[in-house]
Amino acid sequence: MASFGLQVYVDEGKVVPSYVNIRFKTFNEKKDNNFDDSYAKENSISKFLLSECQYSSFDSDYISMEELDLSYKIFCKKTGIPEDKVEQIIGSKEMTKFGFTISERSPPKRILGLKKGKSDAPKD
Repeated sequence: MASFGLQVYVDEGKVVPSYVNIRFKTFNEKKDNNFDDSYAKENSISKFLLSECQYSSFDSDYISMEELDLSYKIFCKKTGIPEDKVEQIIGSKEMTKFGFTISERSPPKRILGLKKGKSDAPKD
């Protein structure tokens, strides 16, 4: 990874509030979305959870509250949900209804950076 200018960033000892038993859907899972549209029309949080997130029975699957909030806001902008319809996802009843619990977790490892380097690609 170093040859590509990437490094793994781990913030040792830090914990962040997270929702447990939840993960983001993979591209294929999003493509094959089969959920009840009537429930998704209730509000923007339900629509986000049904189309972007997946319940997991594993405690090792979690999303930090900060990442969840940011992803929800990006989803609302992408799908054209008016700002007055955007709700507070953290602590919402929908999060409890879907069965997600809150816990302190270590943040996931992230790949950071891309530094300028020489490319072998031919120049146009």
